[in-house]
Amino acid sequence: MRTKIAVIAATAITLTGLTIPVASAASCGKMSIGQPGNVHVWGEYAGQVEQIYDSCADAVSAHWQWSTQFQNDHAGATVTLKISSPYTVASVTTTGWTSSKNVDTGGLAHGIPTPDAWQASATVAGCSDWAKGSLWWYGGQDWGQQHDAWGCN
Repeated sequence: MRTKIAVIAATAITLTGLTIPVASAASCGKMSIGQPGNVHVWGEYAGQVEQIYDSCADAVSAHWQWSTQFQNDHAGATVTLKISSPYTVASVTTTGWTSSKNVDTGGLAHGIPTPDAWQASATVAGCSDWAKGSLWWYGGQDWGQQHDAWGCN
């Protein structure tokens, strides 16, 4: 009985001819968007930055994952991670350390800028070169190329 109710509730609610779609937990989640950017520091691959879209929260964020080898070789190194858009001043920046495999910014409503386009970026150890994922327009395509960072300049 419980299964039938869940299936009916997840599909739609119909009242006097009016159909109202209902989102189910299975229909939303987090996904990588656009192309990621890679960071190389001190001759080593440090990790990757990517944009995340959370369809449950209708929000964008930036995600960083350290290379295991870099974590082992450079304990205490930091990454500065950012989600931003050239079409708004709204952004979120955070700092993470090699002690955590993954680092995430907080999320922002993806519809804030007009046009609706976002980019994730990261820099390691205070280097001036920022890696950037592609500038992703939420109409469904990359508007800008991703950029890999290669060491401190």
